[in-house]
Order: sequence, then C-alpha cells, then structure tokens
Amino acid sequence: MARRAFTLIELLIVIAIIAVLISILLPALGDARRSGKLAICSTNMKQMGTAAFGYASDHEDRIPNFNWRAGMQSANADSDIERHLRGIHSDSDGAMLQAVQLVRDFNGHDINIPRDKGLGFPYPHLTNLVLSNYLSDHQPDKGVVCPEDTWRLLYQTETVDFRDHFSVLPLEAKVSQRQMEGDLFPYSTSYEVSAATYDKFQSRITNVLRGARVGQFRSHRKWAANQTSALGVKITMEKVAFPSQKVFFMDLYQRHFGKDMFYAHPEARQPLLAFDGNVNTRQTADSNQGWDPRRDESDPDPTRFDYEPEEWEAPLRTGGWDGAEEVQGYYRWTRGGLRGIDFGGEEISTGQPRN
Repeated sequence: MARRAFTLIELLIVIAIIAVLISILLPALGDARRSGKLAICSTNMKQMGTAAFGYASDHEDRIPNFNWRAGMQSANADSDIERHLRGIHSDSDGAMLQAVQLVRDFNGHDINIPRDKGLGFPYPHLTNLVLSNYLSDHQPDKGVVCPEDTWRLLYQTETVDFRDHFSVLPLEAKVSQRQMEGDLFPYSTSYEVSAATYDKFQSRITNVLRGARVGQFRSHRKWAANQTSALGVKITMEKVAFPSQKVFFMDLYQRHFGKDMFYAHPEARQPLLAFDGNVNTRQTADSNQGWDPRRDESDPDPTRFDYEPEEWEAPLRTGGWDGAEEVQGYYRWTRGGLRGIDFGGEEISTGQPRN
C-alpha cells in the first residue's frame, strides 16, 4: 500500500501551529532572559555589599573609601604618582591618584597622569577598586557591572578608544582629561555608592544645579564641591541609623524593566543595595525626595537638576537624547546622610550642616 503524503493544507496547518507556538514562547524567553540578568545584577550588588562589610570588619568599622589626600606621602606609590601627590591641593585629586595606582598594581596597566590641575573625582564609580584591592580580585571585573551595562562590559573586554564612539566621556572627571578617563572607564562599576559614605556633608553635587557658577561643565555627570566638603573622611558603618531603609549602592539607570530610564524619573525601578546587605527592587517614586546640600537641612526643597543625556545613557522621557528635563535627586542625596531614611519612613532632620 502506498504511503499517504501530507497535503498542502495539512502542511500549512502545521506551519501555522509552529508559528503560534513561537509567538507564545519568544516573549516568555525574553522575560526569562531579563529575569536572569536582573538576578545577576542583584547578586553583583549583594556581593559588593558583602565585600564592603568584610572590609569594615577588618578596618575599624570604616566604610570602604579612598584615603589618599593632598600633600600626603606614600611609600607604595610609583615615582611619578608620588611627585603629583606632593603637588596637588585637592583631596579628590589625591583619591584619583590612588585609583590610578590601584589599577597599575592590579595588572601593570600604565595609565598616564595628566599634567594640568583637576585630575577628577573617583568616589561614585571607582570605589570598587578599594574593594578589589581588599579582596585581591582581578581587574577589570564583570562582578561590579550590571549585565545590561553594554558599553562598560564592551570596554572591559576590548581594547577600544571611547572617543571613537562618543564625544563626551562617562566618568566624573573633567572633559579635558580624556586619556585618564578612557583608561579608567573599564575599571569602573555600574553601581554608584552613596555620597554620604565619602563626604559627611554630601556636598559633592552636580554642576547643573540652579545657581551653579557660570563656566562650569553643566552635566549631571560632573561634580562640584564647596571648599568645606569633608572628602575621604573616616566614616564608619556605626553612623548608619536605618540600615534597611538607606541606599548603599545604586545604578543611575533603570535597565531591567522595559526601556532604559534615568533613576530620577519617578516611575523608574531598579535593584538597590541597602546598608543591611539586602537587595530589593524599588521604584523611585516610593523614595523620600532628599535634600539640597546647598541649603540648611530644615529646608524642605530637594536637589533639583537637569538630566542631559549622551547617547550611551538612558534617553529622555520623550525617547530621544536631544535637550534636557528637570529632575530631583531623591536617594542620591539623603536628608540626614547616613542617619537618614530613603524608603519606608518619613524624612528625618538630624541637624546635618550644609556644605
């Protein structure tokens, strides 16, 4: 008996069923992939928290921080860094020199030191180097980068010049220091550390704030400080009053829930590491609004600034990168600093002086 072949209609039915199954499975696979990356991101942050608590345990309860300051001498510095360290007048420059030295120590990568003043500001996105030095980890390290942080991961694994892609560089340092910024970017972390961990006045505020001096770099990525700021002071974990309600590490961008979005948009969601070591996904709108370090702590107004993104950052609400939109700081500047509350309670005025 001859075997009966499939008819054209039967083949079309089978193809249609397969197409329906694919249309059902693809979104599920996409959701699973996003959930997996969210889990990796949360794990990265939790491990950084664990490392920070270990560091504190071995260093008199201190929060991990750069400790080189202007004018100090270090027997462990390279000769060129030693010369620069003796001649600088800014503690943030001392911290940047320490960051350069740490990168050199990790793998012998020869980073050039710019000749002009104002080396940069390493605290928000390079404090991971202090942790890596404590743990003797290899650098660059994927464990300090969100798996959705495409550009940072690219520059970790490939020898490329950031200027080949963008005109504005991504670290909190002066635009004129292109060589240093390009070299340090692969060693930076996606997760910004709370300003209160390295400056008890939280006085390092973005230059786009209203009232900023004319001529400064007007970008949410740049930082400005009052001369009375206390950078790199010996701040301890004991200062944290509400560890489960205070943000330790954050990402500047929502990366895991729909389109990328700047953290300061009220609808943004992202995993946040608290000072109790737990990582929870939070929506910015649920955070206290924070304070403005230029004002007295009793002033109810929060920090307000303009978000002016470059192409490597999350777009504006409109979906593009041209223009700017005003946002407020929320948990990036907590009222009361380490003794304040970001989530789950009313803001607390602790008598913290302005800068």
